[in-house]
Amino acid sequence: MALIILICLFLGFMMLSCPIALAMGIAVMGYLFMEGNVPLLLIPKHLAVAVNSFTLLAVPLFILAAEIMNHVGVTDRIFRFALSIVGSVRGGLGHVNVLASMIFAGMSGCATADAAGLGTIEIKAMCKAGYDPEFSAAITAASSTIGPIIPPSIIMVVYAVIAEESIGQMFLGGLVPGVLMGLFLMATIYLFSWMGWAKCPIGHHFHFRELFSSFRQAFLSLLAPVIILGSIFFGITTPTESAAVAVLYAVFLGVYYRTLTVRLLIQAFTETSALSAVVLFLIASSKVLGWVITLEKVPELVFTTLYQFTHNKALIVLIIDIAILFLGCFMSATAGVVIVTPILLEVASGVGMNMIHLGVMLVVGLLIGINTPPVGICLYVVSDVANISVDQMFRAILPFLIPLIGILLLVSYIPSLTLFLPNLLMN
Repeated sequence: MALIILICLFLGFMMLSCPIALAMGIAVMGYLFMEGNVPLLLIPKHLAVAVNSFTLLAVPLFILAAEIMNHVGVTDRIFRFALSIVGSVRGGLGHVNVLASMIFAGMSGCATADAAGLGTIEIKAMCKAGYDPEFSAAITAASSTIGPIIPPSIIMVVYAVIAEESIGQMFLGGLVPGVLMGLFLMATIYLFSWMGWAKCPIGHHFHFRELFSSFRQAFLSLLAPVIILGSIFFGITTPTESAAVAVLYAVFLGVYYRTLTVRLLIQAFTETSALSAVVLFLIASSKVLGWVITLEKVPELVFTTLYQFTHNKALIVLIIDIAILFLGCFMSATAGVVIVTPILLEVASGVGMNMIHLGVMLVVGLLIGINTPPVGICLYVVSDVANISVDQMFRAILPFLIPLIGILLLVSYIPSLTLFLPNLLMN
């Protein structure tokens, strides 16, 4: 009975548009009142223990690094470099949009930072060149999902902390799926251009001189992912220390480019504080909810129910994928990770799945949800930048959800795509 009260309270407050972290906390309090034999003092204890983690310091630091890079002109240099490489390919600026997101993903690890920072530059350039605003916005929103897949990734840090897995292995696990996601999106853009389904003017021609010039201007910016990821994979720094290095390097770039000001730093710190508070509050609340879920043996119940329905691992994986996609429509990717990870760990271990494989699969599936209504944050961010309605935005992005879902299925059913690099470099 108490478990039913917990679920009803959580879903009820969710439908009332209550912040997810508060909905979890209120639901747990209702559960404890019904039980009557569990002291309420356990709630603040679990809240404090959840965020008392050196590893979690990486979250605000990676967010801060992304915010500073967005403000000091790094995104402009990345865009010009991507333009010099693929701007002359059929589909032109659409490919530039995706490639720039892939490069920036190696620095930020945040989808909204990509959508708001690079998105503004990309959509403005595409519309000026004659592309339709809806098509430009759809590519920008779809490519922003690559940010948290290609390392570093804030959401992968959150999963690794909850699942008690290696952050370095999670980062390596996301590299191949992230690159494939970008290639699939570029193939979709090429198809649209080739079939004439979208207006893709060719306004750029390839020149080695321009490529060399843009590379020279962007060289220090392009070194950022090499420094951040190389320091982790070669054992020089921990993920948290590499996040601090990323912040210092972002500040260095701002000073070197002479674009960093005190006002920009204050703005970056303010935005980082707000976003970090949301993420860490979610993690703290999920710890309390996870504790109650464990007490009620919900993971075992879910696994037993699934196993009674089918013993087929492939079918169970498909059911997990469908559940992840459905969940992503109604909550942010970070919230989805903190809520379902304790449950899915039991299910995945029961069918012999690797936890790194599960984590990448979960992150890819939930990130598709940032481009689906009613909660898709990127739909709102990008539609505002492109000055189009959310309805227009969603209709335009529908074709780009197909390659993204295709990647999710590939990641789900071909574990080696995820596990090859972790096994090779960090076995």
